Amino acid sequence: MLSFKDRLDAKISRLASSGMERFGLDPALFGYLGLPTADPWVQGSHGINSFDEYISAEDHRFPLPFNILAREELSRNVPDRLNLSFYDVPELKTKSARHARVCNARVLCCANEWGRDSYAIVTEDNHRLCVQGLEYRKGHANMLRHRRECRPKDHVAWVLTRFPGSYFRWVTQILPRIILTEELGVADRLMLPDRQWCTSFMSQSLEMLGVEDAERIRPLDDGIRCRTIDVFDADPFCRPLLDRLRKRLVPHAVSSASRRVFISRREARWRKLANEDQIWPILQHAGFERHVLENIPFRDQCTLLGETRVLWGLHGAGLANMIFCPPGAIVVEVSDPGRPNPHFYALAATLGHHYGLIYGEPFGDHSQGIAYRDLSVSSQLVEDMLHQVSSML
Repeated sequence: MLSFKDRLDAKISRLASSGMERFGLDPALFGYLGLPTADPWVQGSHGINSFDEYISAEDHRFPLPFNILAREELSRNVPDRLNLSFYDVPELKTKSARHARVCNARVLCCANEWGRDSYAIVTEDNHRLCVQGLEYRKGHANMLRHRRECRPKDHVAWVLTRFPGSYFRWVTQILPRIILTEELGVADRLMLPDRQWCTSFMSQSLEMLGVEDAERIRPLDDGIRCRTIDVFDADPFCRPLLDRLRKRLVPHAVSSASRRVFISRREARWRKLANEDQIWPILQHAGFERHVLENIPFRDQCTLLGETRVLWGLHGAGLANMIFCPPGAIVVEVSDPGRPNPHFYALAATLGHHYGLIYGEPFGDHSQGIAYRDLSVSSQLVEDMLHQVSSML
């Protein structure tokens, strides 16, 4: 929950933005807080030269989790920082995959509340581009207020979102956008995070896509003035792009995937399965392999999941690897009922997988909040789910 100061700052920013938009006031009067927005998908203003739609928005009709009988059993709770509930997924609306070309814009990078990089793109007439994954912050306003010098660049391609080091965001949003840059012929102009912030999976996936080098935005307090910037936006649940990504990273698909994989989080820093040692013998007897994905190179993870028929795991980044499973795989997620994050349900439905949902039992609290706490799951629930999975195979 936002603090009183954060709520006050947000209100001041909204008032400043409204004043600038309605009366044409100079943003310097407000210390560049709350810049008005510019829609990059509307041509002819704020330096927006052109835009294209590659994959149209779509309204979906997805099935319920295979162990859920009625949609009313799905949570309507939308967790903080998300815009989706489990109840929403059967009628999921995906956005179009788009590209806009903007002239004379500035890319700004500052630290967010976790000390990580946060990005904004500001037009020449001081409007902030409204694109998923960009968020204008006080740190960006400080850079403009103090007239922070920006490095000049002729032409860059922008695919980044907030938290680019998030495995889910990297494989469902950033890598698909990189594929779009290839199709437009601007992949050689990519702007990517500084190497010191690139994890092994980021570097290995870029190598697998043939991205040999790219411009790098420095970790914090960096500014780049671009004569031309190609901005790409794509929904994380865009089936055509995810299919293209799988074919690029798993080019030699097996004819009949058969492996059963259990993703262990026993070496994770948080959100572990507290009674994993008790339920693992049940899964092992059912033919599952146990893998700690942090110990497996990204290329080998792609190969492993490309041969997987059943994927089972606690809610966590590793489940995003279902992208590399052949369509029609069975995905079982153990989720926290106190923070029901539906992203993996939506991803499984998008990819044409069969999705099963188990709610775990909270196992203690975590100092960083509910999203980090451990869970346990009863042996009976595991047995019941295995019975359903077996009947589907």
